[in-house]
Amino acid sequence: MEQQVIELFEQLRKDLRIDPCPMDTDRLLSVAKELEDYYGKPFSEVAAGPIQQLCTEDEEIHKTLEVSPTESQVTGYYSTTSRYVFGNLYLEGASFRTQARHFLIQASRKFRVKRALDFGGGSGDLCVALRKAGLECDYLDVPGPTLDFAKWRFQSKGLDVRTYTNEETLPAGHYDAVYATDVFEHLWDLGGAIAKIAAAIKEGGVLISYSTFTHEGAHLEKNLQYADVPIFNRMLAGHGLRFLGQLKESRWSRLGSRLGLWNQPKSLRLSFREKHGGNYLVHRKTTN
Repeated sequence: MEQQVIELFEQLRKDLRIDPCPMDTDRLLSVAKELEDYYGKPFSEVAAGPIQQLCTEDEEIHKTLEVSPTESQVTGYYSTTSRYVFGNLYLEGASFRTQARHFLIQASRKFRVKRALDFGGGSGDLCVALRKAGLECDYLDVPGPTLDFAKWRFQSKGLDVRTYTNEETLPAGHYDAVYATDVFEHLWDLGGAIAKIAAAIKEGGVLISYSTFTHEGAHLEKNLQYADVPIFNRMLAGHGLRFLGQLKESRWSRLGSRLGLWNQPKSLRLSFREKHGGNYLVHRKTTN
């Protein structure tokens, strides 16, 4: 069974054009079990049915999204695709995604976050991780298969996560932090999304985001300008979100990891370099 799950996920990775990376086998087996519970059938049947159908459809839609898509095409894609159920569940087993979850737990502690929002939360793994760490985290994504799965997942784990669609208004000044990982490069109205996020953050709260503004997959060409971090920062500053820095593991924490004393970040620091490229950027809400 274990080998079959690994092989089926490997085929999924290839079909969805996900780059290979080190994986946690136990995590893959766990998410395979969740998919079995969600669909009510063995994982092999899920892979042969819903997953295979998704891969075929996704390949065709991506060809459209890569050549000057319209707003309705972009919106329609995210509200109907299951890519961010299957693909994100697969990536939950990736070592870099495990590190990102630990990283944001530490970020929550560094910035004394009590209430957070995962903006574009996908399969919901960050909300689950933060809740298990004793932190309150709400969830937002587009209505459709991804949101439906995340709601089921929270309920199945007994987690009281409040969920929002991108069409709903967020409570004003409600959150100490908003997290957005691999989201902004996909958004048609990025300025509108930033305005919505800024309004929902408390004065002194933070937006912590990770973006890859490249022209690949479903990344929108109209957002490529924000690969230039000063341009990105100016846009956010227009909504009262001021650049604090790039979030990095502290030097002693990194040393401990290299010495094998632990395998996850123990503390973080801010670097003032204006750089995307695999980094979380921190912006603080301020009206001053």
